[in-house]
Amino acid sequence: MRAPQSERNTSIDFPAVTADILERLRERRPRVHCITNAVAQAFTANMLLAAGAVPSMTIALKEVRVFAARADALLVNLKGSTIRKLGLTYILVSHDLAVVAHLCERLLVMRHGEAVEETTAEALRSGAASNEYTQSLIQASQGYSRAARQPDAALAG
Repeated sequence: MRAPQSERNTSIDFPAVTADILERLRERRPRVHCITNAVAQAFTANMLLAAGAVPSMTIALKEVRVFAARADALLVNLKGSTIRKLGLTYILVSHDLAVVAHLCERLLVMRHGEAVEETTAEALRSGAASNEYTQSLIQASQGYSRAARQPDAALAG
């Protein structure tokens, strides 16, 4: 259960949080089955190993079901044109709207579990956001700035 708004800590120690997540990941050593292209396989496997996961990869279609069923997580890396050609839909959860605008055509911006704005990647790239929270995410995604180190009033609430 989430703490009431007034009790939430708006100052997050990202390095400490990241270190904690990596430590828990390394203790658990989850098996991650990867469905990706041959070019990305070695890079993906090395990144998962460095993070503390156990990668598994297959290229034989008959093996995918067995490997995926035994995995703790599934990583799917499909080229955008393949996704469109196959008519697939996926959900991407991220605070980095630059990544979202690169990978998605349409998006729904949510805050505290509530939808605040439905828009397009083109609108994001042009900075056309009608919601204050979406505008603050766009600003945060434009790169590191010392001025942005303190929580924005729109994000603090």
